[in-house]
Amino acid sequence: MYGAANAAVNLGNARTALGRYQEAYKAYGVALTLFSTLNDGVGQADAGMNMGIALRRLGDFVEAEAHLKDALVASTDPLSP
Repeated sequence: MYGAANAAVNLGNARTALGRYQEAYKAYGVALTLFSTLNDGVGQADAGMNMGIALRRLGDFVEAEAHLKDALVASTDPLSP
């Protein structure tokens, strides 16, 4: 499952590089779901941060801020691997 989660992040990165931010957001969402299932706080933080960046580029600053705050919490979770 880690492979699928990492692949989803990489797909999101490719779509971001192409300027396809809505598609990138969806790919990062898949990664976030997978990392959450794996209880991987670092992966959750990475996917959530990237979701926030995609939303920021789409102009949705309120939702971007929410994802970035969630990413910060996930990255500082003492139970994160």
